[in-house]
Amino acid sequence: MKYPDILNSLKSSLAVRFHEKIIYQRKVADVLEMRVPMVRRRLSGAVPFTLEQISIICEELGIPADEIFYNCKNDRKHSLEFYQYDFTGYEEESNLAFDQSIDMFIHAAQSTHSKFYASCNTFPNILNPTFGWLARFAALQWIYFTKGSGGMLPLSDIPLSPQLQERLDKYLLAVRALKKSVCLVHTKIVENYLTDIRRFYMLKYLTKEEVNCLTLDIEGALELFEKVCTEARLENGKEMEIYCSESFFSTICIL
Repeated sequence: MKYPDILNSLKSSLAVRFHEKIIYQRKVADVLEMRVPMVRRRLSGAVPFTLEQISIICEELGIPADEIFYNCKNDRKHSLEFYQYDFTGYEEESNLAFDQSIDMFIHAAQSTHSKFYASCNTFPNILNPTFGWLARFAALQWIYFTKGSGGMLPLSDIPLSPQLQERLDKYLLAVRALKKSVCLVHTKIVENYLTDIRRFYMLKYLTKEEVNCLTLDIEGALELFEKVCTEARLENGKEMEIYCSESFFSTICIL
């Protein structure tokens, strides 16, 4: 998702509705509680709008969000679509997309009716995405399925930099601030993890020491998972419901 494309779509939508530039500049200034010169700088591209500001503009001025993102040159139409985050590199565009998505979660959490729905075949990352070895293993799987065996790294060498850890912590804080969460998970979460770990060990992509570290992380994640299932709440008191299914499904998030 390229920001210049989003900005051009926004300006086009404003021009269609308000025709004269000075009129929609004042409209935007009013809804964002800014001075007109500050809005001009953002509309010129000198200073970027945040996704929260774009959301406010669309909501207050009656512009469907799809209209802004539909005009982008690629197929991404929604502000909350995540990039497939690459744990092996920290490209500026991926980081920007991740940060902007977190901004939208923070904005949504201000609503008393905010709800987060997710389906997954692993432990829901809303519980705790920062188990270090499981995070590395997810990255190792990503490398294997997207880059092949030629791109494989030793598990211990996959970086979890302070910058990435900070982003994961910020994401966790933002999602857990939503008023209620509902997750649909597969009944064989642990079995799936162990099957994949065994497969990667047999392929010599994992050492015995790394397998032991992954096992400890799984035990910790399972303990937290069971606690939330029993109490129907996250540690911060927010409501959470977990449903189990024997069907495999794609990872989907709905806010």
